[in-house]
Amino acid sequence: MFKQKRPLFLCQKIFQGKQDNRFRSIPNFFLFLFYFLGFNGLLLAQEEVAKSDYNHSNGIILYDTVKSTFVIIKEIVIAGNSITKEKIILREMGIKKGDTIVTNTMDGRLAWIKNRIFNTTLFLSVDLNLTGDSIYKVLYINLRERFYFTPFLAGGLGDRNFNEWWQDRHHALNRIDYGLNLKIRNIVGLNHTLRLKATTGFNQKAEVSYAVPYIDKKLKTGLIVNAQMVFNKQVAFETYQHKLNYIETNGYGRKKFNIGFFFTRRNKFYSFHQLGPYFQYTTVQDTIAQSNPNYFLNGATFQRSYGAKYIFTRDRRDYIYYPLKGHYLKTELDFQHLVSVKTLDVASLRVEYAQYIPFKKNLFFASGIRIKVSNPSVQPYYSQRGLGYNREWVSGYERYVIDGQSYALLKTNLRWQILSIKPTLKFISLKKFRTVPLRMYLKVYSDQGYVVDNTYNPYNNFLSNRLLVGGGVGLDIVTYYDIVTRIECSVNGLGQAGIFLNLKAGL
Repeated sequence: MFKQKRPLFLCQKIFQGKQDNRFRSIPNFFLFLFYFLGFNGLLLAQEEVAKSDYNHSNGIILYDTVKSTFVIIKEIVIAGNSITKEKIILREMGIKKGDTIVTNTMDGRLAWIKNRIFNTTLFLSVDLNLTGDSIYKVLYINLRERFYFTPFLAGGLGDRNFNEWWQDRHHALNRIDYGLNLKIRNIVGLNHTLRLKATTGFNQKAEVSYAVPYIDKKLKTGLIVNAQMVFNKQVAFETYQHKLNYIETNGYGRKKFNIGFFFTRRNKFYSFHQLGPYFQYTTVQDTIAQSNPNYFLNGATFQRSYGAKYIFTRDRRDYIYYPLKGHYLKTELDFQHLVSVKTLDVASLRVEYAQYIPFKKNLFFASGIRIKVSNPSVQPYYSQRGLGYNREWVSGYERYVIDGQSYALLKTNLRWQILSIKPTLKFISLKKFRTVPLRMYLKVYSDQGYVVDNTYNPYNNFLSNRLLVGGGVGLDIVTYYDIVTRIECSVNGLGQAGIFLNLKAGL
């Protein structure tokens, strides 16, 4: 049922050896060690900023000023925001004109303010300077705005990730999507975002969304509206030996339409709420329903989904695209009423927590856990998701889909920064792109995962309902802060080794 794969050329040098107990014991010990470190890292990590909690009542930051000196913010001067309204920037400050701040907390306070402004993703760079006499200070905020009108050639792989496309689908060019992605950011300087996307190729997609971060004067409540339609000529109708099997039909094998309205709420700086209803309607051709009667259950060819979703996020990371310090918590509760040949209610809870700890200069530790539970135990094949999609996989198992109704995933890594430069490329005519930040990190990492699958498919359960382990060494390349490339050399618990390429941060 399972055929052993030979290690790829580079990892073969690292993990060379026969597939026997001696070979397995080395990576398993290595993985257990990082499992231990990751588990304890999650338990022992604490919120650093809690040591310097402050009270915003009456605009005053309260401290024990008897033991420490203090400064008063005389003025806040913002420069470089030719489009962005000042109130959008001031919303991220946490301090305002006239506030009193203890001197020995100033550096940390300014660092977090800089991070919050940068994490709006409106600016390429954010610089803060504090000048003045011993008590009265002027805070200067110098910004460099991004291009807010960005028409890009849209594209991507029709498969789950690069590794599946390259190895299992033989990097076939007809499995690539291409089209246009138009994104207009910071409309009227208030951080509104309009996105229009249309692609053809392996999948035909059309998507429109509009996000308003604040619709009230207090800048706390927002609204997101999105709609999408997707037509597929080839459809993954089943999973066999943890690989997706596709079927191609005449015309479109699957058609999907969805629309959602979500209200957002941000009472504090780091806490976000999102709540709203959505509707989805999906149809498939008879061939798919006949090939897998459990696709929508009971051989159905359509499924209507009336759903509601609530998301709570607590984000204390320094940089959201590649964090090195802080923590992140996301809780997502989803309820769907599925209408098909029969009706079915599906509820799921997904929790994600990650902690980022700088050990010392250029050395960083990160650990995170993701858990999903859902009910009932029998769900349509189309609706359930285990490990193998998006960023949800155990390292070394990128090519596998592990279906199931519930799962747990623990990720741990230790990163060492080997390069951090900001060269200026004078040959680039656009000033906003002349300075290119570039950072590189060598890392060692370990993952553990477990998927609960109640279907007990005899052809699809040798990775389900068992502990999965994987890990290895890799190189992360970060530029413009939101472009991350990961090159990883991983070995999994089956003794398979390989080189894997990913274009997003894994943790």
